[in-house]
Amino acid sequence: MPLNLPRYRLLSAPCKLESKTGIPTCRERLLFIHPQTFYSYRFASNRYSVPLGTYGVLPENQVVLDIQGEQQDKLIIRKQSNGEVLAEHQISSEKGKLIQNRNHTRDRSKGIEELKKSVISHFKEQEDASIYVDEICRTYVRYRRDQLTILLRVIKEETEWIDPALQKCIREKLYSANDFRDIVYYLKQSNLEEPAQLHEQQQVPMTPTNIQVETRPLETYTRILGGNVS
Repeated sequence: MPLNLPRYRLLSAPCKLESKTGIPTCRERLLFIHPQTFYSYRFASNRYSVPLGTYGVLPENQVVLDIQGEQQDKLIIRKQSNGEVLAEHQISSEKGKLIQNRNHTRDRSKGIEELKKSVISHFKEQEDASIYVDEICRTYVRYRRDQLTILLRVIKEETEWIDPALQKCIREKLYSANDFRDIVYYLKQSNLEEPAQLHEQQQVPMTPTNIQVETRPLETYTRILGGNVS
């Protein structure tokens, strides 16, 4: 049974089409169609999918389309010009088709929430950790799973340093898993170097000096000990 899809709305003036291919030679900005059907947009008489969860995240639900390839046959969907790539599709010559990446239909939000809870549970200040993790997930919407996986790996490998690293990242406004990892390693390395430097200072070898040490005649030591000089 065909779906009764709401009409899309073009936000920019139509691009000039090439006479042979009918493919725009410039970028267009389009609204996604209704999220309750599936996440896609119309382009050249077909609909092309974007990842589930994209709708409602971008400002005004707008995307930027890039036409690439030697044959101008690759469609790149970005958040913004030269920004993060949301999806890539081979442009279809057919009409009225849904060109869909199966990965775009997977609802992975439950897995994401479980990962977030797992990450947050390892910190002493869980309220701070929750705010920090939420900010990372907002910043890297498409790569949330990757970000959380990196955090979890660092947490398991370097548990001792995660709490001071969290506070430093919050103070410095470093909201990414890679930043967190780097801060953990920095704190660990700094702590290892300080004892090593102290140890080196304690182990400085004594070198000969020109200090004159006072010596006493043998008779003096003998008198102190109550003996006689032989």
